[in-house]
Amino acid sequence: MYKVKNDLSGKDTYDIFEKYGVIEYLQDGYEMLHTQGDGWIINDIEDFLKIRGYNNW
Repeated sequence: MYKVKNDLSGKDTYDIFEKYGVIEYLQDGYEMLHTQGDGWIINDIEDFLKIRGYNNW
């Protein structure tokens, strides 16, 4: 979903998620995150990335 919204390749998305800790965040927060809607999760990931210093929008 994040990849499509931001017109990224799978590799680029993975690299961003790995570099900024999104994969770990999603794993650690699975119990709460999987109950949320797609739009909410995308916004949450974008907020998380901003906090971590990613600003490539």
